[in-house]
Amino acid sequence: MAVVLHVRGQIRYGEWRRFRETVERYRDYRRSKGYVVPEVLLGLSGPMNSAVLVYRYADAKAFEAEDRAISDDPEYGKVASAMPYRDGTIGYELYREG
Repeated sequence: MAVVLHVRGQIRYGEWRRFRETVERYRDYRRSKGYVVPEVLLGLSGPMNSAVLVYRYADAKAFEAEDRAISDDPEYGKVASAMPYRDGTIGYELYREG
């Protein structure tokens, strides 16, 4: 059964251009490592400057395996933390497709 992860956050004011650049670098990095590459959604309503990254996994085992791989990847944190999210706004929601 497929698993979908939503990572929601708000981008710091004045940082949209930087976010667009860094999220593409992040996606390229994930692609180069064989990780799932998220779809990027930009908010049209709701909290200002919101974005959602949507990750799709074949099943929970695939999600867990990638989570372990990322934990062992020393560069991952550097690439991911370059995205200019406002402090305290990132949230994670994990779903299964029904």
